[in-house]
Amino acid sequence: MKILRISSVILALLIFGFSTFVSFYEGSEILYRTTEWEHSTLFSGTVEKAEDIVVIDYLVYASKFSLFPLIMLVSAAWIAYQLANWLFRKNSKVQLIFHFVMVGFSVGIVLLIHDSPTRGLEMFTLLFYFLIVYSIIMIIR
Repeated sequence: MKILRISSVILALLIFGFSTFVSFYEGSEILYRTTEWEHSTLFSGTVEKAEDIVVIDYLVYASKFSLFPLIMLVSAAWIAYQLANWLFRKNSKVQLIFHFVMVGFSVGIVLLIHDSPTRGLEMFTLLFYFLIVYSIIMIIR
């Protein structure tokens, strides 16, 4: 069973790395889409030219239209839950705190993106709803 968990985390790390690379690549399209600068450059502030765009905004843009940021988030969540389970397996109070933090974080993200007009961010909202439900189930058990 231990080998299965380790191999699943290694696979999730590989998927996370690949999907991160592809997400940044697809998100770099924002450099050429001036009409999206107003709506997708949350971290850059006011953008007057492509050089003003911060790299993290590539992910914001990619998350609106691509599946890879969602894959990146799923693999990151898998890694986080597996590592928390492994690191805190003997301390149920810390596990409880971890799940409460995940609920709070997920609720915060849902409140930020729940009314997004793009399909990509709607999928993110559904994923964070799932993480909320999963963490609540883990708190109750």
